[in-house]
Amino acid sequence: MYLKNDLVRIIQPDFVYVAEKNNKPVGFMICIPNMNEILIHNKRGRLLPWGIFRLWFGKSKIKTIRVLAMGVIEGYRKQGIEGFYVQCD
Repeated sequence: MYLKNDLVRIIQPDFVYVAEKNNKPVGFMICIPNMNEILIHNKRGRLLPWGIFRLWFGKSKIKTIRVLAMGVIEGYRKQGIEGFYVQCD
């Protein structure tokens, strides 16, 4: 529950994928924006005082995502559902 409260701030609904089979959820994938695209430009490695502004205003320039969690119900594994997630845009 504690993790959920922290993740709600950064996870966007567009980055949550649910696989369904016969209207039953069988898998999920949760992604987050790849903040490394912004942090790589912070040469000194400090987030404060000015790096936080780069992070805040650079969020719109992020072009990739990172997979935070992914899972498929055991009975539905090895049916290509995992591969579908890799090809999601």
